[in-house]
Amino acid sequence: MMKKKNKILFFLIIVSSIYSSKSHAYSNENELVVCVGEEKNDFKTINEALDYARYYATFYYKVTIHIREGEYNESIFLLDNPGVNLIGDGVGKTVIKSNTRYPNATICATGDMYVEGITFISTGGSDAYAFHYEIANSNVQGYTVFKDCEFISEGEVAAIGAGLGENCTLELDNCRITNNNGMGLYFHNNPYSHISNQNIVLNNCIIETDKNDYAIVIDDSASFNGNTNSAVIIKINRLVTTSKKIMFRDEQGVYEKIPINSENFVVSEESMNNDIECLNFSNNKKGTLSCVTIGVIDIIGHCSEFMIKMMF
Repeated sequence: MMKKKNKILFFLIIVSSIYSSKSHAYSNENELVVCVGEEKNDFKTINEALDYARYYATFYYKVTIHIREGEYNESIFLLDNPGVNLIGDGVGKTVIKSNTRYPNATICATGDMYVEGITFISTGGSDAYAFHYEIANSNVQGYTVFKDCEFISEGEVAAIGAGLGENCTLELDNCRITNNNGMGLYFHNNPYSHISNQNIVLNNCIIETDKNDYAIVIDDSASFNGNTNSAVIIKINRLVTTSKKIMFRDEQGVYEKIPINSENFVVSEESMNNDIECLNFSNNKKGTLSCVTIGVIDIIGHCSEFMIKMMF
């Protein structure tokens, strides 16, 4: 996993040295860079660039789309990403907005990819996430990294919704997740049995919600379906939240902390320095943490005493 991550970072070092000064396509033996913007660029819209990039991109030959400063009213689909990376000019500078409907989102993405320096906004009339990551029963695998990005939900659903899967990692580095009308981050494990190597990683992230809302909501989807052995490794470092609240739900109940006896969710030894205590490994070792039940789950997997608006 670290070897693959190092390859991604090495690739970005090469790309960053060229894209800042280029307005048109640049290519060499291993990668291609194209630019999106209003004037003197290869494409005026991101989706035009994506149509072009998909034709060339592979796991071994990456295509980076440099999205120049501006506001783009588009929805981005990079499911089972063939090798396309997205680089913006920075949070608040490169802004992508959409008013789409679930299960769509401002960006839907899975697979091997790197995204940096972009603000993604799901507007107030939408019931969709700003970022939707969903593996479900597909064969998609890979390491998905968002760095120095911002995700904003102006509706009542989470800013990010993630359904994890086998041999997949979702990593958020130095990202800000904002929702003033509901939860910030929602994720669940794969609903099927015997699914391994599911990983979610957050480093130096901020989750902004109303103080009465949950920063993170986690569902044990496998347990709702009577399945077992669908384990997720949670690795979170230096997370700052405004509400300092988490919700965890499985077929046994609803908790404000991750249950010690959860078979499907494990807090990594590398998780530390978070303002939500149960996300720190030192406070989540077996026998050291008690959990508070705040509701019960009915037979169809919904909380019958504590309902929140969300999507499964």
